Amino acid sequence: MDFIVGQSYDGASNMRGQYCRLRTRMLQYAEKAQFVWCHAHRLNLVVESMLCCSTDIKKVLGLLQELYIFFNSHRRHAVLIKLQETEAHRRTLKRVSDTTRSWRSAEDGVKTLMECFATITEALQCLESDKSSDKSTVSSAGGLLRRLNDFNLVITLHILKFVLCITGPVSRILQGVSVDLAIAMALIESCLKKLDDAIKNCDHHWQQILAEAKAFAELQDIDPTFHVTRARKTKKMFDELALDERVEDPERRIKTTVFRCVIDSVYVQLKEHLQTEDLAFMHCMRFFTPAFLVSSLP
Repeated sequence: MDFIVGQSYDGASNMRGQYCRLRTRMLQYAEKAQFVWCHAHRLNLVVESMLCCSTDIKKVLGLLQELYIFFNSHRRHAVLIKLQETEAHRRTLKRVSDTTRSWRSAEDGVKTLMECFATITEALQCLESDKSSDKSTVSSAGGLLRRLNDFNLVITLHILKFVLCITGPVSRILQGVSVDLAIAMALIESCLKKLDDAIKNCDHHWQQILAEAKAFAELQDIDPTFHVTRARKTKKMFDELALDERVEDPERRIKTTVFRCVIDSVYVQLKEHLQTEDLAFMHCMRFFTPAFLVSSLP
């Protein structure tokens, strides 16, 4: 016990609590065991919060889960697999529900849907037009197909892809069994720099995402135009002087309420959960990793 210099758990109160918790109990036997809140858990909390910060993001995750449930049936799943006979690797949809979602399920779900979009669409069309399909299958397939052919869905998928491509590599490194803390620290700092650049150059990154989404939509025969929705009005209170000004332009609404909201949420919470002193501590702790100790041997 005298050789223990650190302890790391998740953020649950029974693990890191100050009184009568595992962290405190360990310090009774190993005074040098400095507690570190697991950075992989912290990053997962940031991603989970980001997935709940926008209604459009929730709609995409809900659709991913509905597609997973729909193709979970043996007969429907067989249609999806049959359409991938010529593929080197046959893909299956991922579970992304709130209760069973793993740390990578949202990233994997978005990636699978975008890579197999044409196959999933074709499978839904086959099930909807098949005379042997039951009424529930026909109705569900038609509804899912209409929701997939929505440009708002396509642009939201690309926004999720943009953010998850930044946080994903850091999350996978931090979950590794023999994680190199020096590399992890560099990836965290790189992640913060990329998010900071996305905020400062928001218009540039938005135009890139918009161009990619339009190219993807045209490839999938989807109309690359935003749908205009009815502007919602709120009741004006007796002491309010300003008028209710809502963003009516659909493209500007997606940019403001989804893209800006997502990158702001990730950046702010990442700065809060992974502070500067934590990164400095990780830089010091890397001297205790097996790789560094072995490399320092004469």
